[in-house]
Amino acid sequence: MTGPTEGEMTMALHGVEVGEGGMLITVTFTPEYEQDGEPAHFVEDMHNPNNANIMSYLLPVVSDRENLKAYYVPVEIPERSGGGWVTRSDNAWASDVDVHVHSGDTLTMWAYVPTPEDDIDTVDVSVVPGAPEFRDVEIEWGDHSPADHSGSGDEDEDEAAEDDDE
Repeated sequence: MTGPTEGEMTMALHGVEVGEGGMLITVTFTPEYEQDGEPAHFVEDMHNPNNANIMSYLLPVVSDRENLKAYYVPVEIPERSGGGWVTRSDNAWASDVDVHVHSGDTLTMWAYVPTPEDDIDTVDVSVVPGAPEFRDVEIEWGDHSPADHSGSGDEDEDEAAEDDDE
């Protein structure tokens, strides 16, 4: 199968869960399309309008609207590009997107974003700009809290403050 595949895609969010490595976002996609026996390529056939680069728009963004913050998958740019961090990249998903999917099958994808710094209970999650976002999604904090993931990052400064308290 080559070229864009006509049909519908159902997208579902299955959790926003905080762990040691950050906040895990789990999303599923279930395509429904006329199938000629061959599965469609998830990127090239299903999400490539006008030969656009899917990786420039199929990425999770977690929004903390209450504190006016957004969290993206942190991806380092190779040195040949000048280095630094970007909010969009082809390797933002921890799961593989270079797959073929049959009509009616479900593809599960996941990614990690930084844990929110503020004491919040819900976030909004966007995966595809222009598509409806998931609003007021409850964060599963588990044994973690925002305080576990925030701070100045300067351990010497924190130790000095503890010494002053003694």
